Amino acid sequence: MINVKKFLTVLAVFMLSLALLAGCGTTEGDTQNGGNSGVVEKGEPEGGSGQEAENKDVEQNEAQSPAVVTTDGTLKAVDAEAGTITITTQDGNELVLKATEESKILFDDSQSSDAQLADMIGSEVNVEYQEESKNVTSIRIK
Repeated sequence: MINVKKFLTVLAVFMLSLALLAGCGTTEGDTQNGGNSGVVEKGEPEGGSGQEAENKDVEQNEAQSPAVVTTDGTLKAVDAEAGTITITTQDGNELVLKATEESKILFDDSQSSDAQLADMIGSEVNVEYQEESKNVTSIRIK
């Protein structure tokens, strides 16, 4: 009789542990591919990454960091006093961007100054800037 009680107690503990572990595997509404419901992001292997924590980290970083845009064009003007750079984009639009202390100006893959940039008007450039603030992250003279 005592052996049966011990067996039932051990069995009950085992079943509860198993139920607890099974419940930890997924939460309601989650899918195996990180919640994409069959949508595969560009560059993501088919079937999703399966790493929910990594997806959350990426989403948090994207929400915290401003959207960065890259465009090619021609350097039209540099206003050192106002701290602005005007670019004529390939589609003919003018884009006025702000140069900050963090902006990198690159010529022949080496750091250049604002004064050197003013001498490069008419040059083809590749500009990376923050979409919302229009702050230049980097400008590369081609």
